[in-house]
Amino acid sequence: MVRRARPKRSRVWGAQARVDRGGGQGRGPWVAGGQGSAVITVLMLVMVLTLLSALTMNASSSFLSRTVAPYVHATKALDVAEGGAQLTFQWLKSNYWLLNITYLVTSDTSGALLLSSNSTAPSLPGNHPDPYTDTSGTTRSGVVASFNSTLTSQLLGDGSFSATATLLTTSPEQWSVVSTGTVSGVIRTISLRLRRGPYHPDAAVVTGGNLNISGNPTINGTLGSVHSNADLSVSGNATIAVNATASGTYSSSGNPSIGGTAAGSQPTMYIPPIIPSSYQQYATYELRSDGLVYCGQAGAAEGCTPGALIVGGLTEWSYNAGQGLWSQSGNTATNGALYVQGNVSVSGSPGSSSTPWQLTIIATGSVTMSGNPSIQSYTQNLLFIAGTDIAISGSFTQYGSEAVIAAHEEVRISGTPTIKGTILAEGSTDVDAILGNPTITYGGTLGPTPIPGPLVVVARSEAS
Repeated sequence: MVRRARPKRSRVWGAQARVDRGGGQGRGPWVAGGQGSAVITVLMLVMVLTLLSALTMNASSSFLSRTVAPYVHATKALDVAEGGAQLTFQWLKSNYWLLNITYLVTSDTSGALLLSSNSTAPSLPGNHPDPYTDTSGTTRSGVVASFNSTLTSQLLGDGSFSATATLLTTSPEQWSVVSTGTVSGVIRTISLRLRRGPYHPDAAVVTGGNLNISGNPTINGTLGSVHSNADLSVSGNATIAVNATASGTYSSSGNPSIGGTAAGSQPTMYIPPIIPSSYQQYATYELRSDGLVYCGQAGAAEGCTPGALIVGGLTEWSYNAGQGLWSQSGNTATNGALYVQGNVSVSGSPGSSSTPWQLTIIATGSVTMSGNPSIQSYTQNLLFIAGTDIAISGSFTQYGSEAVIAAHEEVRISGTPTIKGTILAEGSTDVDAILGNPTITYGGTLGPTPIPGPLVVVARSEAS
């Protein structure tokens, strides 16, 4: 049987194929197909990762918009509300004073603050005069006529606020301040409760204007300090038990003795507005500009009918119409609280250490003390209140508890008086002075007075 030989070509082709598969020398179709599959696989992975990344970013963006962004906006809205509440508080603190129950201020001249009404105090008026004169003596006009407005949409930071200030009570003076902040539609509210308490001074002498101390004065007591909200000059042999400070410059010469800090550039001290008419209600007698004496609003304490003419007046007092001056020059005097329309001069020496003259003077003009009386305050721990200046010389002696001597403008203390309590001078134009050899003692034991203290925050709350 003759066998047919296999073609050698077939063997050669198979060998070549094996070479291509094993050695990678060829470029056959098997290898090309493998590379294409890898590329497709990589592209698919890239597409999947891109899709997953997009989904993740979308989810993150959704989370941020639903959770983080509102939190950020709420925080900013709370900050804006806080800013509006503080601006309202600072305005009330610095610019607003109750005159009495009849007239209430609801705005400054630029309309910076509008106040809302309070139904729990129906006796308070819904309107106030325009223009009006505030307790600092400043005439204001162009004010809002009623209590029914709100300070609205005031831009602040990244948003805006609206605020109301509601007078709750007048004695003590209390306010409710509500400020609503809005940022990107998110609203937050801050509420403050404000209260004005009685005045408790931190120094024996506080002046709004420049203060000069010279000679040999002695300032004693645990709060025996002096302070000027302007400049302070101390010279001679002054003795000051605690601090001698100024908000402006401080200078000294001679041999003063200062027990604590002596420096300028110090924080200002609060000085209340000194307006005599605010204290008229405490007077037992009124010495008016018509030269006659009337029973004061507190006159029942002296056995007279408030508003009634006192026939014969108070014989120790005389009136000079040309000078608008009420004078006392004798050695006897009636006890009481005097509300004086005009100026006052005391040159007599009534009273003694055992029976001091019980006296409070509230004058719309000046008060001048040049005699040697023995005095203690009659009412409300007030000694002298003046609508202009107070000048004290001579050697009068104050007995009893500590009391307030306060001038709307300036004070000048000289001679050898002995004073217990605190001396205030609101004015800031002329120079206040303590000269000679006075002794002023202030131990911080001043009792309650009707003089208003600063407005303070007593409660705070927040809400969404």
